[in-house]
Amino acid sequence: MLGLVLERIGADTVVIVDARTVGELPSFRTTLTALAGRLIVTPNHDGMAVLTGEDESTVAGDPERYARRIADDYTAIVILKGSSTIMAASDGALICYPGGGVGLATGGSGDVLAGAIAGLSSRGASPLLAAAWGVWLHGEGGRRLAARSGPIGFLARELPAQLPALLPQ
Repeated sequence: MLGLVLERIGADTVVIVDARTVGELPSFRTTLTALAGRLIVTPNHDGMAVLTGEDESTVAGDPERYARRIADDYTAIVILKGSSTIMAASDGALICYPGGGVGLATGGSGDVLAGAIAGLSSRGASPLLAAAWGVWLHGEGGRRLAARSGPIGFLARELPAQLPALLPQ
């Protein structure tokens, strides 16, 4: 799947890799590294464990290290999702978002995050800015839903409706 996408990318295309596709990164390392900062990878700790060959508890014990490692290895922006989300860029930037709550650990939530980042990127935000804003919007949307329906009482499909009200006017 990732190979088909990479065959069709343009010179200014931002590529967002999420979920199971994260495990395909090593097969396309040369092509992905050439994106030079236009690759955004959004693994959780389990996905990062697959990508690095470490176990999940090792990744969870030092998420900054592993986010930086993959950011450097792929000249990418890495969003390592967990109770706190770590964003690392190959230029050395490191950002921590304290988390939007446990309700975001639900099927489809990562797709909403990837969609928010893609939307912000398509509006002209740099990849790092799109990633940072996307993480914040996703997390704050989760917080709003949790305040209304409980920490685990909402579905991923409810998140997108929260995002427009959080964007600056």
